[in-house]
Amino acid sequence: MNAGAHGSEVRDILVEVRGLSLEGAPVTVPAGDIRFAYRSATYPAPLLVLEVVFALHADDPEAVAARRLAFHEQRLRTQPKGRTVGSVFKNPPGDHAGRLIEAAGLKGFRIGGAVVSEKHANFILNDGGASAAELEALIRTVRERVRERFGVVLETEVRIVGEPAVPAAPPSGEGSRA
Repeated sequence: MNAGAHGSEVRDILVEVRGLSLEGAPVTVPAGDIRFAYRSATYPAPLLVLEVVFALHADDPEAVAARRLAFHEQRLRTQPKGRTVGSVFKNPPGDHAGRLIEAAGLKGFRIGGAVVSEKHANFILNDGGASAAELEALIRTVRERVRERFGVVLETEVRIVGEPAVPAAPPSGEGSRA
């Protein structure tokens, strides 16, 4: 997915990806053969990734510790603690998903045990009892409300695997405030 944070991404340090083709043959893909974009990586052919090789560089241990602490403190200030998968939606070009979700009035909005974080609206929390169906319904509801209000279609950054938990979006009135 070309994950990233604090101004760098996987593509910045990736050397190669090793895996298996769909036929089961070993494959090595150099980073230069992968098309990277914001939160995505497109390979020349499908493969099952087994390992990756990164090119890291040595740095002063105290400098590394200071950066790690600063990043950690920033996350504590800006991101919720609790059961979350991190940012749910990709940032649309020229904007931030969290800003759009907040501007749509969805901070604290919940469906069952799934709730949009009060601290950062691009995080959906599981209060401990949310089902997959509730989480997916909340994602769909947030996406629809932002589209209705701003004409922006949010794309998920998280990947939902398996069959959809709920076949259709909930009625527009479903949900509640935390």
